[in-house]
Amino acid sequence: MPSGIQTLSTREALYTAKEAAAKLRRTVKQLHALVRAGRLGCFQVSPKERLFSEDDLQTFLYSIRRSVSS
Repeated sequence: MPSGIQTLSTREALYTAKEAAAKLRRTVKQLHALVRAGRLGCFQVSPKERLFSEDDLQTFLYSIRRSVSS
């Protein structure tokens, strides 16, 4: 599989940008900035739509906890 391509489990929850931002307690604008900075993964399903998996959100939260505890 080419580098950078993610596979998706059929049971994994997907969130819209608005839903993901609410779960992370961020704004949608902040969420998109995190994606552009490479700090948050997502699935780009169209030029204007991104979906976020539970794993993407948990990985981001883990990275924040690690950087705070270091």
